[in-house]
Amino acid sequence: MDENMARMGGTATRIAAAVALAGFAFLHVAAADRVDPLRQPVSSYALGSPGDAVFAASAFAVAAACGLTALAFLGRSRPAVWGLSGAAVMYVLVVVFPTDAGVAVSTFAGQVHRYAAGAAFVGVTGVAVWLAVTCRGGRHGVVLRWLAIVSVVTLLITTVNTFLPWLADGGSWRGLPQRALLFVHIGFLWVMGARDRRTESPAVVPAPEREVVAG
Repeated sequence: MDENMARMGGTATRIAAAVALAGFAFLHVAAADRVDPLRQPVSSYALGSPGDAVFAASAFAVAAACGLTALAFLGRSRPAVWGLSGAAVMYVLVVVFPTDAGVAVSTFAGQVHRYAAGAAFVGVTGVAVWLAVTCRGGRHGVVLRWLAIVSVVTLLITTVNTFLPWLADGGSWRGLPQRALLFVHIGFLWVMGARDRRTESPAVVPAPEREVVAG
């Protein structure tokens, strides 16, 4: 990748991640009297004004960060490209199809929202794990591995709390691990934007050379 393009792409990714972080943090302060962060999912902030606009902008920022990071891996890591591209699309769907008010999800839009959010979480977590395993160390290697571990743990807890809310009374505190997962993913995207795109890449095993027999 050209040095200037790599630098610009990394800067744009960090800006998008920072916008997402600021937006979601603002929602937690501005709607503190309306949304219980312990019991309610992040999507609940979009059910009122100005939360709907800020939530949309924040989700679009995450989508942009995913897309920019996917572009950085073109030609170098197909799993990263597909996982992050898919996550970017899912974050757009999360905005287009709003969640339902209340605990139960009964409408078509609510179902699309739920599974799009889940697919986005799985996509980013999968890429984080893939890169933690296959990438060369670099200065961000240790941070990347820890982000991948925390992503897997919080994703599993979020999934259990969503579909088995009675287990360990997970439904009463399901908002906490989901928020942790979201902010960890934003941190992961920031790290992806901050790393040196010219030198850090997934390890590639060279293909064996064919023996040439003279005729």
